[in-house]
Amino acid sequence: MIEVSNHAHQQWHRRADTPGVDPRVAWTVGHQLDDIPDFEEGRYLPQSETVLFRRGTVVVTVYDARDVTATLRKRIEACREDTS
Repeated sequence: MIEVSNHAHQQWHRRADTPGVDPRVAWTVGHQLDDIPDFEEGRYLPQSETVLFRRGTVVVTVYDARDVTATLRKRIEACREDTS
């Protein structure tokens, strides 16, 4: 089962505007992003425009999808195209 760090909870509340969805749910329904530097896995949640990042069994942080590196933006855009 996935855990969520205190930091990730804080970032989720700062960056996501999706009532009724917490970071654990977001992780479960998010779209997997491949080859994420510094993390084992990332998942994009289009409803909140956030990206959640995992190390081991813990979601460790949440980024605003509009405020990420150009490389990660390309992966998010590819994910959007795949899911449309």
